[in-house]
Amino acid sequence: MTTKWMAAIDLHSNNLFCAIVDRDGNRLRSLRQQCDALGTRLRLLGPERVLARGYSITLDARSGTVIRAARQTRPGQKLKTRLQSGEVQSVVEEKG
Repeated sequence: MTTKWMAAIDLHSNNLFCAIVDRDGNRLRSLRQQCDALGTRLRLLGPERVLARGYSITLDARSGTVIRAARQTRPGQKLKTRLQSGEVQSVVEEKG
């Protein structure tokens, strides 16, 4: 092979390499941006942020199971309610 051909092959392979790096770099940047956006959404929807908006999370005090409906409780059951700042304990008297 002549030097001219070898130089042409080197140039072509270098161009291909640069194109691959550019394409993969752009793809990586795009994936990183998507990941950052999803991370932001997860942080906004996380329990700490929900509590900061005034909501609470009520758990069965014994098992730690989250209480989502009144039908999950029974009279005399001890509950733990998590607030933005601290917790309160309560006992179910009756269901409505």
